[in-house]
Amino acid sequence: MVYLPFSRIPDVFDSVKADGVVVNHLDSISGKNKPFVQYTSNDKKVHFFDPSYLFLQYKEGEKVAVIYEESHPDKAAVDRIWGYWVSWKEILSCVVIYFLLFQLSLAMTKNPAPESEKEQEEYNNRPYKKRTKYNGNTF
Repeated sequence: MVYLPFSRIPDVFDSVKADGVVVNHLDSISGKNKPFVQYTSNDKKVHFFDPSYLFLQYKEGEKVAVIYEESHPDKAAVDRIWGYWVSWKEILSCVVIYFLLFQLSLAMTKNPAPESEKEQEEYNNRPYKKRTKYNGNTF
């Protein structure tokens, strides 16, 4: 959890929040209109950025919270859980790591060392001591 606030771009601690609105804007790469977020920074300049993210779609006119670096207003993001705080790459890497750890634990328990098998066999073959039943008298 300590990782999250220190790994976001723009940085959470040095950032400024602003209100943004989704507008259709000409994409310089594809040459087509697509949704961009327009916001005004503290220096009164208007900035645009592409809010595209996996499983997120914005509609024109939608109001969003924007977080940006004051020293570099072009480094901006929509301030929301999915896309800023949690990314699909982080989710995917966690799933892969957990899967690998699970496979490792299966490999360790399915193929025990001969010493541990011997120890388990000795434990299972130990003589059974009959214990007295509790009769309510503890003295």
